[in-house]
Amino acid sequence: MSRPVPLAETWRQWAPRLQQAPAVALFSDFDGTLAPIVRHAARARLPLQTHKLLQQLAQRPRMFVGIVSGRSVADLRRLVRLRRLGYIGIHGLEVAWPRQPVWSRVSAAHRARIEKAKTDLEGSLGDIRGLWLENKSASVAVHFRNAAANALPRIEREVRRVHRQAGGRLKLQSGKKILELLPALGASKGTAVLRMLRELPRRLGARPFPVYLGDDATDESVFSALAGRGLCVRVGAGTDSVAPYFVPDAVGVRRFLRYLLTLRSG
Repeated sequence: MSRPVPLAETWRQWAPRLQQAPAVALFSDFDGTLAPIVRHAARARLPLQTHKLLQQLAQRPRMFVGIVSGRSVADLRRLVRLRRLGYIGIHGLEVAWPRQPVWSRVSAAHRARIEKAKTDLEGSLGDIRGLWLENKSASVAVHFRNAAANALPRIEREVRRVHRQAGGRLKLQSGKKILELLPALGASKGTAVLRMLRELPRRLGARPFPVYLGDDATDESVFSALAGRGLCVRVGAGTDSVAPYFVPDAVGVRRFLRYLLTLRSG
């Protein structure tokens, strides 16, 4: 990893490639990238300008737009409200093509294991103020953004205990103010994006040039998967990343989407 450079400094390099590509596949994380981070994840909202830009991009010929997130596909569809988009949820455990039902890698046994982990964590951490345990059915997320700092060692200790007790059947990963347990099925945002990219030439009529926008540690798997074959942009300055470029914030993301729409509109 290294420190990304501002995308604006290299825009002249990328604009012709994005304009002349026979097709473009734009993938983006949701929280912290398209939508600002909020104190409680349930209160997240997609800005109206961003919604309109995604809608217009998805309507362009030979253009695919996909949202990639730790949220469930059902939650993403509720928040984004665009049927033309593809969705990857629960870090690659759920996938839905435009206007298609959700395909999930998670079995009933996996869901029962996740429910047991949530129940265990509720018993050991339920008294901590500001802590939110979210059961996404395919994973359990421990949100500690609003918990006191002195509670964090205990939170990490209990989550790791539940992880160990699962005997390798659960995977533990961390994000921004979150610890998450999910089935150990080898899924990641990166593998899910690559799987969609393999299908897109048939759907678009051409091999697309991939673009990925993301702000979290879980997005690094996509940056690694697309290294040397697409445009990878980290959202937020001052953080080492596999992505070679960055934009500072959600406003920078909207500016990029607007430029991309102009390029793909001829």
